[in-house]
Amino acid sequence: MIHINRICMILFLTCIWCGILVDFSVINVITGLLLGTYCNLLLIRKSTGGSINLYRLFLLLAYVAYELVNSGIQLAWDILTPGTRSQPAILEIPTKCRNNLEKTVLANIISLTPGTITIDINNTNNTLIVHAMFARDTKKVVEFIQQKLETKVIRMFTYD
Repeated sequence: MIHINRICMILFLTCIWCGILVDFSVINVITGLLLGTYCNLLLIRKSTGGSINLYRLFLLLAYVAYELVNSGIQLAWDILTPGTRSQPAILEIPTKCRNNLEKTVLANIISLTPGTITIDINNTNNTLIVHAMFARDTKKVVEFIQQKLETKVIRMFTYD
């Protein structure tokens, strides 16, 4: 039985497909539905054994958008003002991610944020190697990634 969450995700992916093509014709909607079904039911299920919770996906996207703006302003301020406030550091961040897809999503969100980049995903000891420009307190940076970003990424995936 298909859950309402999966149907909403398929419709969401269909809208993205038609939005990218800027054409909501019948053939594009059908193609979008087929691609959305394939992505949701086969790819995500095969790689994680579960699916994506649409509500939590929107919460994650909203939070990431907020962090992108916030980090961008901080980085721009540091560039435009005299002197520098940056204290770069390379951090090893242990993760609780259960599979490679969760690790990849988390690593990409970190890399999207201005001033940080994921250097490596270490699968043997389940850690991410991250370069952060503003790491005065490395413990706070690690806690932020673990408690805010990682928690939201893990909650986004549901397992049946």
